[in-house]
Amino acid sequence: MEAVGLPLTDREAQILMPNILERSGHNIAAVREGMEALIRQTLAVHPKAKLLPILMQGLLSKNKRSVACAMRGIGEAVDKNVAATLARSQKDLASILKLVDEKDADVKKAATNTVATLSLFMDNATFGRIIKGLPPNLQQVVRSAAAKMVPMPAATMSMSAGEAQHQPTSARGMTRSQSGGFAPPAAVAPVKA
Repeated sequence: MEAVGLPLTDREAQILMPNILERSGHNIAAVREGMEALIRQTLAVHPKAKLLPILMQGLLSKNKRSVACAMRGIGEAVDKNVAATLARSQKDLASILKLVDEKDADVKKAATNTVATLSLFMDNATFGRIIKGLPPNLQQVVRSAAAKMVPMPAATMSMSAGEAQHQPTSARGMTRSQSGGFAPPAAVAPVKA
């Protein structure tokens, strides 16, 4: 659907995504990976803001593998609009922050990365206010994860995850020159042999 440019309808997304999220907690690793790949593809063909409530519903699953997959999906869906939506929704934000202190390691890691990803799309004051409710040791963990994240170039921020993934490797980390080609960032010094 992505290659043809056909978007997923709202009704199709409402039927498919909850089932995919629930199957993402399967015992067989190949099935889990396949379901996560489907979630990534769905994020590429359907508006992320419309998928956010469905992904948030996936956090309520009893299966911790499904919860971790839903959290990774939320992390991949985060862009400027989704970050603003989450910042306004205290209930959704509280659900995500609660999972930063989860016993399950996969869920905790996914939640920490998701909150750290939010820092890329918010100013420091807003991000500080959001993580203020966490215990001090978890605030430090989230801040260190956020510090390790590389800020996305402005051109990649406006792309969907699928578009950025399909961008040629030689173009990643490069800036668009006036002639239309890619040029290395100006701050990078040439390597001397």
